Amino acid sequence: MKIVMLSGERSCGKTSTLNMVYNSINPTEGDIIEPRKQLGGNPHDFECIVCFNERKVAFFTMGDYSCYLLEAFEKYNTKCDYLICACNTRFVKPYERINNFEHVIIDKRIAIGRTQEDCNIANNLDKEEIITEILL
Repeated sequence: MKIVMLSGERSCGKTSTLNMVYNSINPTEGDIIEPRKQLGGNPHDFECIVCFNERKVAFFTMGDYSCYLLEAFEKYNTKCDYLICACNTRFVKPYERINNFEHVIIDKRIAIGRTQEDCNIANNLDKEEIITEILL
């Protein structure tokens, strides 16, 4: 399994970006291996497994909780080709444990301005970088 981790501070847009990646993949019913399931108290955090580009891709967006992210590494290791996840930069263990896997860490781009349009531009750039990693 290859892990594609979006790394950033709390509330910087990691979950929003991963939702954009999922929506861009736009899995149809036949592509869904394990349906979206909300995680924790944030209605935007989710996990699922989809088929994309003939690969099994897991999503795990609850990156502000280190212990759950470490569990996701193990949970999806033998089930998927890719794990797309978020991780808060204040953690240490996920950044150590990721070295046990093929991986790429993408630093979350921060919008230059504070407008929604600026945030969308940054999130779209990150989304495209993540999708490119899956297509390699």
